[in-house]
Amino acid sequence: STDCRRIRRPAGSNFNETDPCLDSPEISPVELPGDEGSAGLQSLRGPYQVVSTLDEPDGNFLKTAKVDACGRLWVGSSGRQNGDQVGCVFGAGTAKVYGVSWSRRLLPKIPGLSQTSGMAWAPDDRTLYMIDSAETCVFAYDYHAKTGSLANPRAIFDASKFGNGVALHGMTIDNDGYLYIGIYGLGRVIIVDPESHQLVGYVCLPTPYVTGVTWGGEALDTLYVTSAARQADLTSHPTSGSLFQVTDLDAKGFRNLKAHLVV
Repeated sequence: STDCRRIRRPAGSNFNETDPCLDSPEISPVELPGDEGSAGLQSLRGPYQVVSTLDEPDGNFLKTAKVDACGRLWVGSSGRQNGDQVGCVFGAGTAKVYGVSWSRRLLPKIPGLSQTSGMAWAPDDRTLYMIDSAETCVFAYDYHAKTGSLANPRAIFDASKFGNGVALHGMTIDNDGYLYIGIYGLGRVIIVDPESHQLVGYVCLPTPYVTGVTWGGEALDTLYVTSAARQADLTSHPTSGSLFQVTDLDAKGFRNLKAHLVV
């Protein structure tokens, strides 16, 4: 269905998915220039440097990357997919979140993961949020910006209510501190208040397989959402695999930061 909805509640209020819609954002696929976007993607290719090499089991790969307020690069690895269900991987428990120092040294920060799929820092830089698609929870860590150290891991939101066959996939945060998290298999971006641990809103996409979210646009008030065509019924969901832009959300995000690494 293309009846995409967003509901937002004040922190601490009850959320019921049968409630009437309070407002409707504008959602549309982004058309990349050139034949099937090839010209738009061409600009991303070019010379590159190897920053560092991970020592992980064969088949593991990097899945997510973010930069903190001090310019540190953080990367998360994933085990190789086992079947079609997100979160079901070979080598479960062997993935990690790493911090990359300015001298390009890899520092394991969060071990024992399976499929790292999103990271975000609170606006005050005191908390790191992380999701692993093999888990049903959003995790939080106390974060020390000066040293990059983590402490006090805890679950702040349980997504098991969405049922089997779905997974948390992709995450960003707005300047009010709300988390925007993709739900692969459900076609939604949920909005979570990490302070009250409650679901306060959602955006429905015209495709079941949401894979990532980030803010963009001149005012950083456009939410860009990536999706997958794999597994999708393209007859019922012909825009699966598209990049979507969501506007009129009454929210703004943060600009992605540049990493500071010694060349």
